[in-house]
Amino acid sequence: MATALEHGSHHGPKPGGSERQFGLVFAGFFVMVALLPLIRFDPPRWWSIPVALVFAVVAMARPQLLRVPNRLWLRFGDLLHRIVSPIIMGAIFFGCISPLAWIMRRAGRDLLALKRDHNIQSYWIDRPRQPQDAAAMKRQF
Repeated sequence: MATALEHGSHHGPKPGGSERQFGLVFAGFFVMVALLPLIRFDPPRWWSIPVALVFAVVAMARPQLLRVPNRLWLRFGDLLHRIVSPIIMGAIFFGCISPLAWIMRRAGRDLLALKRDHNIQSYWIDRPRQPQDAAAMKRQF
């Protein structure tokens, strides 16, 4: 039996970026760390320039040396995802959706028509039929 749901694709090892990309991104990051104080007319962070150069040279010459740091960085990102995502989703739910639902209930609004009405025979919503022409079906998307 075929199902429409995809099972298990988000679990297990995730393919990461290349080691060269990892090294160049970190080199760019450390260049930004070095130059960011210049915005406030402070001296640059000179210690960051050699670190950026090391990352750039290793990324271009021997990117395989960055395999372990790249994998550790991916694991760290996955750990952050497992911690931060539920917190953010909970904050959105309890900070936005729940108060809005409470306000709607207090106002007597039932947008989904979830309340039972014992005085009606059917919950069917009769909609007016609009004529369909063949031209409306050609380019639907």
